[in-house]
Amino acid sequence: MRLGSTTTGMETTGKVSAKPARNNLQSISTLQVELDEPELKVSVEDVGEVEGLSIFSTGAALEVIWTDFARMPNITVAAQDGDIYTVFSKNGTKALEAGDVERLTAEPIQFHFHSPSENAFNGRLAPLCVHIVCKISEGQSDICDEETCLVVLGVHYEYDDPEEDNEVLAPLWEELPTEVGKENGVMINGTFDLNDLLPKNRDHFTWKGSLTTPPCTEGVLWVMYSDPVLVSTAQVNAHQQTAAFAVGPDCANVTKAGECDPPRQSGNHRPIQPHNGRVIRMSET
Repeated sequence: MRLGSTTTGMETTGKVSAKPARNNLQSISTLQVELDEPELKVSVEDVGEVEGLSIFSTGAALEVIWTDFARMPNITVAAQDGDIYTVFSKNGTKALEAGDVERLTAEPIQFHFHSPSENAFNGRLAPLCVHIVCKISEGQSDICDEETCLVVLGVHYEYDDPEEDNEVLAPLWEELPTEVGKENGVMINGTFDLNDLLPKNRDHFTWKGSLTTPPCTEGVLWVMYSDPVLVSTAQVNAHQQTAAFAVGPDCANVTKAGECDPPRQSGNHRPIQPHNGRVIRMSET
């Protein structure tokens, strides 16, 4: 199996400390997978329900943010002495023997899309993926309070046959932004259950890495679900037509979709990166 991505396997766009990537934690290629111990698993009981949604263009991706939770999430991550990466080190199992494993809670702060995907299963990219970016809640870990520890939940989309629009994405895609910036975002009425973004089968792969967009900040724990959800070609094309005109070196002064000449490529993903010997854990539900 191959998992690829722009960082550790999945990336995020969001408020993170702008530290440069370090220690070769930049993504995934061919890899050795270990079965996860129950005590070390990332637990996603409930991703939460949010309200006051807005979808906007960051210039590199379509991102969705919200003002409040209608139902609080229940996401926990294993840690040792406040460090969520200890369980991926050579001494990770010693923490279990010593009984030092603790659970830290995380809350979603945004989700965004890449097309094609930034991870590859069996060498193949999916036409679309979503990254749900979660942050370790403050006051639990001095390490995370100082450096901003992120957990990213990643899901692939595959084309439906016969083709039907993804009903979960439909209200988000109803009116897409045409200009870059939060101030130009489109408001979405009602509440949105973040659990609906995940597949029914919650088997997943986990590894440590970084973001997939510059400056590719490290401090990210990736959770990539093995099963995809379905999407239509029309929805993927709509995303590409919006994200393809992201501001970049070839369109430095352009903010409106469709006004960039020549247009940017129709993808907004980072290429597959080397594995660099990292531990990949598989969790079965």
